[in-house]
Amino acid sequence: MSGIAAQGVYGMWVLLRAQQLASRGHAVACGRDTSGQMSTQVDHSSTRPPTFEEVGHAAFGNSGRRLVAICVLALQLGVCAVIIGLLATNLQTEARLSKLCSVGIVYVPCAALSQLPDLSSLWPLSLFGNLAMLLALTSTVVAAAIEMANASEPLPFTREDPSFKEVVATVSSAFYAFEGVALVLPVGNEIDRTKAQKYPSILVTAMCTVGSVFVLVGGVSGLGFPDNDSASVTAYLEKYYGNTSRSIYFHFINIVVTVAALTAFPLQLTPAAEVVDAGCGLRTHFSRRLARFLLVSGCAGLVAAVDTLDSLIDIIGGVANTLLAALPFLLHTALLLRARKAECVPLAAVEMLLLGLNSIGLLVCFSTLILSLATTGM
Repeated sequence: MSGIAAQGVYGMWVLLRAQQLASRGHAVACGRDTSGQMSTQVDHSSTRPPTFEEVGHAAFGNSGRRLVAICVLALQLGVCAVIIGLLATNLQTEARLSKLCSVGIVYVPCAALSQLPDLSSLWPLSLFGNLAMLLALTSTVVAAAIEMANASEPLPFTREDPSFKEVVATVSSAFYAFEGVALVLPVGNEIDRTKAQKYPSILVTAMCTVGSVFVLVGGVSGLGFPDNDSASVTAYLEKYYGNTSRSIYFHFINIVVTVAALTAFPLQLTPAAEVVDAGCGLRTHFSRRLARFLLVSGCAGLVAAVDTLDSLIDIIGGVANTLLAALPFLLHTALLLRARKAECVPLAAVEMLLLGLNSIGLLVCFSTLILSLATTGM
């Protein structure tokens, strides 16, 4: 977990560096002139920072733009599908409804939230979501600490040794848990240009904090509740404590987590919606709103088609997020080499190594999950 968190933070910083290289003209958008020869063009007239897709175009031309668009769409729509799946699963458990009915009910507020105009209007939802998740994580760590303190000897781990497929699924889930690369540039581009210079340091500090919490909660809750096999630790704790006051408390926490996941939905949908708007040339409010309705509908359809939430998380983490996690290193390395600076070579070599490790992880996760789905189904 620590390695994935460290790689994720560094990848986000690298993406900001790639954006700076692209905007300064050290590396430029590639195309072909009328004679068919490679040409370079830089738009120095615009002070708007480049988007993720434009950074991809600066590194590899139209192929880079398409690759970024595909990765962002795959990950962000997958994350939105996981949110719908989580909400539907909780509703199905609480109200004892069918899966299809639960997905249909959850679809309504998600579709409504997708119509919020831009990232600047999402800060109240983000603030509530962050506070709610902080409460849930603190409660989990405290419960695990109490469990370990009350144990007279180390808590037994009664499950069998994990198989290779389960290890890969765990790694895939860890990649999913530390997703967020696609949000780095959209959030940064919304910041006032006079304050934009502070964004890299703020991002690294915030994500290092998130990474530390990521490792702390995973480690402590794993030690306190070694038999937890649920995709939601708070849902597990509600069942674990049975008919006690602690169970009632974690029932409340589950409701808070559910609402927090709902408030995160429009933020996660925004990068994918921006890719669709740019790719399809959508300019009117009606066309953009319609596109968002269709994206949410597609996510809900995916949830209805997949049997379990665990399978959906493994697919998104193992395939979409590992690929997107490798992109910052690929783009930044290409832009560094294009800058032709001697001091860039060692950094490019390090990032090529990280790119290789990401690629190996992607290959292993993808092949294992495909074989698993082929033999057991979703």
